[in-house]
Amino acid sequence: MQRGTMTELGYEITLGRAALALLGGAICGAVLITAMSFVPMVLRPQLLDSWGDVGSLAAYLLLVTFAQFASGLLVLAAPAWWLLHRFGYRGPLHAAICGVTLTFVSYLAYSEFSRRHLGMIFWGPAPISVFMVPDFWPWPIVLEGGAWYSIAGGLAGLLIWRIAYRPSALRQ
Repeated sequence: MQRGTMTELGYEITLGRAALALLGGAICGAVLITAMSFVPMVLRPQLLDSWGDVGSLAAYLLLVTFAQFASGLLVLAAPAWWLLHRFGYRGPLHAAICGVTLTFVSYLAYSEFSRRHLGMIFWGPAPISVFMVPDFWPWPIVLEGGAWYSIAGGLAGLLIWRIAYRPSALRQ
């Protein structure tokens, strides 16, 4: 077995492809989440009026979600991926489950932090203030947002798997 590749279970990976895959996953997740954030604005156009220029808003959301997704991939997904790889779970289903799970848990944690420390939760670009009712915890809104964002996480996980892994010569 060569240094830098793992071929025990039919897939090989290199550090360069792993780094490229994380970048691709961050871009994929940011684009999907930004697109999903515009769904409430399409359904309720008055939200667009409060934000002004749509292009500036899209660029801002894309930049912020890219930063959040990239930091989540580096801090949470890279170690989780390493563990999955180490224990032999290297298929596309494992990648999708990892992406969905980590995105959902991260979204719930961020929502709870925002509720407790910022006094609001976020659904798309429209924050919902919770200062008026301190014990208010809008589970339906948070779970719905987490479910939508988890779809983006699962698709990003699949893209990361597709970029990072290649069939090994032993498998062919």
